[in-house]
Amino acid sequence: MTEASELAALVADTLAVLDALRRQGTDVLPVGALDGLGSAPAGASAGASVEGVAVSRPVAARAPVPAGAALGVPRATPAPTVENARGPTPAVAARPAPVAAPVVPARPAPAATPPAVPTPAAPVGPAAPVTAPAVGAPPVVAGAGLFGSKWARVAEGADAAAASLRAEILACTACGRCRTRAQAFPGDGAPRPMLVIVTDPPDAAGDAVGNVLTGEAAQMLDRMLLNVVRVDRREVLIVPVVRCGGPGPLLPEEVNACGPYLARQLTLAKPRAVLVLGEAARAALGLERHGTWGDVHGLPALSTFHPLWLLANPGDKRLALSHLQELAKRVG
Repeated sequence: MTEASELAALVADTLAVLDALRRQGTDVLPVGALDGLGSAPAGASAGASVEGVAVSRPVAARAPVPAGAALGVPRATPAPTVENARGPTPAVAARPAPVAAPVVPARPAPAATPPAVPTPAAPVGPAAPVTAPAVGAPPVVAGAGLFGSKWARVAEGADAAAASLRAEILACTACGRCRTRAQAFPGDGAPRPMLVIVTDPPDAAGDAVGNVLTGEAAQMLDRMLLNVVRVDRREVLIVPVVRCGGPGPLLPEEVNACGPYLARQLTLAKPRAVLVLGEAARAALGLERHGTWGDVHGLPALSTFHPLWLLANPGDKRLALSHLQELAKRVG
């Protein structure tokens, strides 16, 4: 299509639109005034007539018809804006600035507490020695102490019979030994023992200090009882076969003079067995040989080597051990 044809078609469309508007009673410009549409002042009064009809109202200036309208394309309606729909946005007053919080002066720090001055401790003097009271221990008297006086447990005061017997032994003059003795030996240990030990008479050293056994011999007997027989030494009563110490072999009259004392002590003590230490004591009590059971005043008795003998003859310790193991079966 040529440019002239297009222009003719555009004019025809424009005339058709104007005609349609005129039928609807819309005020329009005269057809002849179309050429001057662009130069007509806005808001000027139309003094000419359109097809004989005078126009008395002012005619507002109109925007040029877009090309699409002439082609029958409906003009796009612009989307209503917020301003058009709700009117002009009222001015919003500026939000007032936040009021600053009043400045509170900082609380002064508490004054530092001065360090406590330590009170000097009172001088402590040496503690007074505390002596533990002896519990149930009988008084220690002359002649007491199988392993020293601190281990002594004397039968005196246990009952009237034991006290009477002890007094008789201490004052005995039934044989010639009373003239050479340093002291008599009524017995050391528990008044009601599990085991009664009868030994050879004390030697000169034992007679001088009042102990039936002293030194290494006493320590060996302590180990024998505790480690093999399993008997505490406080549960044992030890007495010499003759109650007066000193040198010299035992005489038959000396053994016979002290025999009744042993019989009475065994009756009061009621032990489970009697252990005889030493060759002199074994022979005086009529036992056959070491390691064999016999009878002493109605009680089972077993003899073995004296500790002094074992110190001088250590080869016999194994044999003595077997004797004590046999005794432990009877006493334990």
